[in-house]
Amino acid sequence: MNTWKLAFTNMKKSVSDYVVYFITLIFGVAIFYIFNAIGDQALVNDLSSSGYEIVQTMISLLTGASIGVALVLGFLIVYANNFLIRRRKKEFGIYLLLGMGKKQVSKILFCETLIAGLISLGVGLALGTLGSQFLSFLVGNFFDADLSHYQFRFSLMASIKTVIAFVVMNLVVLMFHAATITKYQLVDLLSAGKKPETNIVSGSVLNLILFVLSAIALGYAYYRVAFCADQIYMKEMFRLILIGIVANMVLFRSLAGFLMEVIRRCKGFYFKNLNAFVLRQFCAGLRSSSITMGIICLMLFATILSFVIGFSLAKQFQGNAREMTPVDFSIRRDDGMTVSDYFAQVGHPMSEFAKEGFVEVPVYAHQGLMFEETVGGFIADLKEQFPRAIFWGYPAEIMALSDFNALMRVYGQPELQLAGDTYAVACTFDVFRESRDQALLEGCEIPVGDTVLKPGLTSCLNEYLMMAGISLDTGTIIIPDAVARKGVEEGILAVKDYIAAGDYKAISKSEKRAIDDMVNDVTVGGDKSNYIGNIGQQHMMAGTKIAVRESNNGLAMMVTFLVTYVGVVFLLSSAAILSLKALSESIDSQGRYDILKKLGCGGKMLRRALYAQIGIFFLLPMLIAGIHSAFGVSFAKYSLKSLLSIEAGHGILVTCIVLAVLYGGYLFAAIRSSEKIVRL
Repeated sequence: MNTWKLAFTNMKKSVSDYVVYFITLIFGVAIFYIFNAIGDQALVNDLSSSGYEIVQTMISLLTGASIGVALVLGFLIVYANNFLIRRRKKEFGIYLLLGMGKKQVSKILFCETLIAGLISLGVGLALGTLGSQFLSFLVGNFFDADLSHYQFRFSLMASIKTVIAFVVMNLVVLMFHAATITKYQLVDLLSAGKKPETNIVSGSVLNLILFVLSAIALGYAYYRVAFCADQIYMKEMFRLILIGIVANMVLFRSLAGFLMEVIRRCKGFYFKNLNAFVLRQFCAGLRSSSITMGIICLMLFATILSFVIGFSLAKQFQGNAREMTPVDFSIRRDDGMTVSDYFAQVGHPMSEFAKEGFVEVPVYAHQGLMFEETVGGFIADLKEQFPRAIFWGYPAEIMALSDFNALMRVYGQPELQLAGDTYAVACTFDVFRESRDQALLEGCEIPVGDTVLKPGLTSCLNEYLMMAGISLDTGTIIIPDAVARKGVEEGILAVKDYIAAGDYKAISKSEKRAIDDMVNDVTVGGDKSNYIGNIGQQHMMAGTKIAVRESNNGLAMMVTFLVTYVGVVFLLSSAAILSLKALSESIDSQGRYDILKKLGCGGKMLRRALYAQIGIFFLLPMLIAGIHSAFGVSFAKYSLKSLLSIEAGHGILVTCIVLAVLYGGYLFAAIRSSEKIVRL
């Protein structure tokens, strides 16, 4: 028979074995193409200069991530082919018995691999091309691009990268095939599937000791990250990660024997229905693949953690951009010249581009009060967290009540009322706000000349003076107007900065963008990425609605795409390996299920046993990874709170949906294929 025809016939005959393999290859090709084709989409080329730069940065990061993705997918393809060869050992043995040489068998495998690769590559590129169009719309939506400029595009460069990556992977697979077939003897192939059963219960005392030790080690790591996060620095963090990895691997190494020993003592449960059979099947599979299961658990942990934190960060970035940009511009100047005077000096009077009603207010420096004196007794903790911060040793920032209220009216925020001998603090930086709140509760007093002000509120105002994508205002003190005027007259308060804020006169997007470009050219040399506070020779910085939203949406997009790209590949790899392992166990269990049928077990009981066996196999590493992730998310939230407060609810919801669709889909495919294998 022709080799190609035989290879094609074999694939049609073993289509149930190839389902998981094909699905994984197709998804792998599609994902690889989609994320490498972003830069060639029409809407990307239509973005503004700042948006285009952000996308180019993201493309560079994705290119680096693609190397790791290719390695993971390559390992997965080799693992999947190992399963297929193991599944067909007897078939290859019969080929050799009928007179075929090992080279001919390798040639059949070469043809099958080539057919599978071409089909998967074609279908994957087709799906990837469609998916990249959807991703193009997402990129355009992130940057508010003109979607009418959309054009359907096929990325030749991305397809070449994808083809090269998968050709290299399949060459490795072919080399693996040749080496595998060469090393097998005929007797090994014909006797495949007749290996003796592993003694699961052996070393039960050792299993118990290892399980307890691993549980104690994980408990210690959990306790440190949950209750002592403020004491963990880089060196201990790496130590805790190492403890967690080792303990996780030991846990899976000892779990089979531990579960078997414990559940066997619960005789009412153990001898009910086919629980004894299911338990022994599951524990045997777990014992033989404990290292693989441990690695899969760690991959799932990395996936869940990156999804939850990544999607939560992305939502937070977008939410901040919307909440913190109520007007078109806010500009700050620090050299004593007003913002209006400087714009008039460079030929762009603010009356030409700013609507009536824009405000310009001064911020004062208290010459006799240092920044650290305004946070009470909590300065030591703050200096330990921010030892190189630029504000230590600088005068405290003061604003008059009427100026603060004028700025709040422009921003659409409620005005503040203060008694004549009290003060308030506006602070949006979470870490500093906690310390300042405590100082206010303890009644920290602030002298302005011969007037001593008491706290008028028991907590900080969560209000910003400058629009920015991240809340980093460490605290501005608001004092009554009379006290401010007296302080200026006595030389205690000196103008430090001027802040101007308002809306543009323009109505259309193009007009607003033109004005925005001019404002950024005047303030920070046109570099919108520096809007947060890069004060250069011009002593100015700008926070404009367009720049803040583009930057934050760009950050949200980068985080979303990166965690999706890497996380989905990790998730697919984990689910595919578990599916193949479950199918392998089903192959080994064919004879056992046949015996159960002969003993009178009904189809319903056998299906329930099969579902339980595979379901536990999938859910156990996910459950342990979920426990790891709960503590990991808690620590990540604490670590990032100095920059922004993360609400993990959105990330958890999106993660659950992704896991249910992809991980659940592989579980369903594994169950259906296993039913055919054991003939239920």
